[in-house]
Amino acid sequence: MPSRSVDEIAPEFRPRAPVSWADPIVLAKSGFAAGVTALMRGYSDRRVTQAALFPPADDWDTPPVEPAGDDPYWLDFAADIGDGFDATYAVAYALAEPTLPLAGQDCPRGQLLVLGGDEVYPTPSQTQYLDRTLRPYALAEHTDEVDPNLEVVAIPGNHDWYDGLDAFSELFSPGHWLGARTMNQRHSYFARRLPRGWWVLGADTALDGRLDFAQRDFFATVVAPQIQPTDSVILVLPSPFWVLAARMSDQEQLSVLRFFREQVCGGGRLRLCLSGDLHHYSRYIDEVDKPEEQVQYVTAGGGGAYLLSTHDLWRFWPRLDLSGSFRRMSKRRPQWTAAQAPAEPAAPPGAEYANLLHTYPSRKVSRNLSIQVLWRMFTNWPLGLFFCGIYLLATLIEGHALRAAAAFEVSFGQVLARIAPLCAPNTASCPPPRAGAGPAYGVLEFAGALATSPGVWIIVAILLFCCWTVPVDQRWPVRLVLTILHSVLQAAAFFAVQGAFQWVAGMVAPHSSGAFFVTAYLAWVTVAGFVAGLACCAIYFLTATGFGANYNELFCALRMPSYKNFLRLRIAADGVLTIFPVCIDKPSKFLLLPGGRLAKNAFDGYSVKTGLIEDPYDVLPNQRVSAPTSDVRNP
Repeated sequence: MPSRSVDEIAPEFRPRAPVSWADPIVLAKSGFAAGVTALMRGYSDRRVTQAALFPPADDWDTPPVEPAGDDPYWLDFAADIGDGFDATYAVAYALAEPTLPLAGQDCPRGQLLVLGGDEVYPTPSQTQYLDRTLRPYALAEHTDEVDPNLEVVAIPGNHDWYDGLDAFSELFSPGHWLGARTMNQRHSYFARRLPRGWWVLGADTALDGRLDFAQRDFFATVVAPQIQPTDSVILVLPSPFWVLAARMSDQEQLSVLRFFREQVCGGGRLRLCLSGDLHHYSRYIDEVDKPEEQVQYVTAGGGGAYLLSTHDLWRFWPRLDLSGSFRRMSKRRPQWTAAQAPAEPAAPPGAEYANLLHTYPSRKVSRNLSIQVLWRMFTNWPLGLFFCGIYLLATLIEGHALRAAAAFEVSFGQVLARIAPLCAPNTASCPPPRAGAGPAYGVLEFAGALATSPGVWIIVAILLFCCWTVPVDQRWPVRLVLTILHSVLQAAAFFAVQGAFQWVAGMVAPHSSGAFFVTAYLAWVTVAGFVAGLACCAIYFLTATGFGANYNELFCALRMPSYKNFLRLRIAADGVLTIFPVCIDKPSKFLLLPGGRLAKNAFDGYSVKTGLIEDPYDVLPNQRVSAPTSDVRNP
């Protein structure tokens, strides 16, 4: 059990709630921070500053701690950790356990903890890192002392970069610690020797998926010559580029992977690729026939952030093509392919394709969870308030347009009634302005009234623009279809809200008017806009996932703290790396006192139930020894 109380860690500490990614304020803040950082990074890249102050070649090589005799060496991997307190604390508590019973054996905590990016959400600052990451890990620790034999290394994800890497560089530096683990890292990337011929390399690709020149030079000219022909490499990337390249139809996403596979880990030394960023567990393996030559691609982003779907992987990306990028990149980016070390044999046949083997949650569970957006969406009150404002603003502009129409002779409710029609023409509540009026005439009359006001077209333009930007990672034909469907759905909901009020008012008080009637009408539009706007979003998200779009937005709206995961890895005496994919299905929920504080006995009796996502699997070490050849450079 944790031996330190909340007051001992920080008397002012208050647990943070999970970030609502469907909150327009959060999205706007994150997008603005990302845009400013991307703009300024060209003038001030923190990675270049770090390399200038602390040359990587002078301060990187830490001798591995060799286990005694045939004892195995253990390390852990986690990513996407700094979100809601309940989920983050559960993962931190499991990582701090002295041992975990997995697959009928006791698996001790890793001597090295590797963090695969996104150590805080939504935007980085020292306060956010303290409350969402450092303090939860300190509370979850089972000892009061820092253990010099336990180390943590980390790479930043996109959320760590939103302040230009300032807070990350400050907190993940020598002299700081995470729980009982020490930090000895001066750069946002790292290289560590592990026992029995294994290495772990961590890359920082910033916000644009690229390596800076100093980092490329460090890995290609400093690290690569140190990796022996029989060594094996674990590569840690902030994003699973193998999946993102297929999702975004952008083969250049794989340029970083190709750089490491060919120039740093040539000759089959790359054995395992790890990443987070996508908040689930998935495992791909290439189609190489020989197990000792296969490369595993594992995404384990379940360290604390909201759950992400997996059924879309099975439907759209069960087999990844890794070959097209290699062929095209050799022509389009010569800086990635320029040989800086003796040429090594090419990857074996079959390495250009990777197949999906396992996901967590499963395909069926993920698909069933996605349906919950139909009712969970209504808990997202910030987005609901956003729709309230949009519906109210559109109603006021619409009313102004109708009043400004010189040829308009009846009220908007009567026009809308003839369009539906919600009441029979030629009645007291729905008199036609002229003979022959009907639904078709009402449509034309209504369109003519709207055409007289430019404000209406401003609303239409904003609606189309917003709907166009929502579908992500899709080509224009698919985006066009989704935009039209979304726009029609939102417009239909808007007019349905108004028509419902007119229908009810026509039954209860058909001749009502005045200030009370107008106030009730605006209040109804505001309240109904909350429900209708969120309902349309939920329906749209479910529809868009059928096209392979907005899978991220759908699940972030659910804000599910369940289905967490991390990896425990073991290097045996014979050099075989065994991966134990650990899962935490449902983290315990803490009850908060008024003011958002934890009770003093909040941790009494706390425990975490862990299990395995799938049976442990082995990654065989590199067994190919390649003779150096002449230095061959690509034309």
